[in-house]
Amino acid sequence: MPGFAIRIGTVDDAAALSEIGAETFWTTYRDSPKVENNDLKSYINRVYDEEIIRTELQDEGFRYLVAEDGTELAGYARLVIGSYIENIEADRPLEISRIYLLDRFQGGGRGKQLIERCLEEADRFLCDKVWLSVWKHNKKAIGFYEKVGFEKVGTTSFDMAGTEHEDWVMEKDVVISES
Repeated sequence: MPGFAIRIGTVDDAAALSEIGAETFWTTYRDSPKVENNDLKSYINRVYDEEIIRTELQDEGFRYLVAEDGTELAGYARLVIGSYIENIEADRPLEISRIYLLDRFQGGGRGKQLIERCLEEADRFLCDKVWLSVWKHNKKAIGFYEKVGFEKVGTTSFDMAGTEHEDWVMEKDVVISES
């Protein structure tokens, strides 16, 4: 895919990552009858705050992977190294806590490339399992994760501005390279 590249995020990306996260989350959930728009706005303002992202970009426990298409930021993945949750049996897990591509960049294998890069980072950090949680009503995302080899192993609750939602917990083993 000419022009599509994935790099490690820097503090200079904080504002753009904040905007992409907010836009992607809003676009995905705004029309859901199961989510109140006021709750959604409150959640977005809290979670995608630029200063929070800037702080995480400087924290070794987080890794942001920035996807670019030509000169445009297309999306990103937020990885949390050593993040544990019930149902995940691993010595050193890695959580993909966010993986977003703006609508206009979805398709054409870009999401798969971003997932593959997440798995490479898991290998780099010697993680033995990658996991994520996904809203049980987000059938598009669930289908994608299953297609790239993730399996449902349980559920967890997700608090969006005081309203509980059920997420699926999905995992994939990491085959650690011998290098």
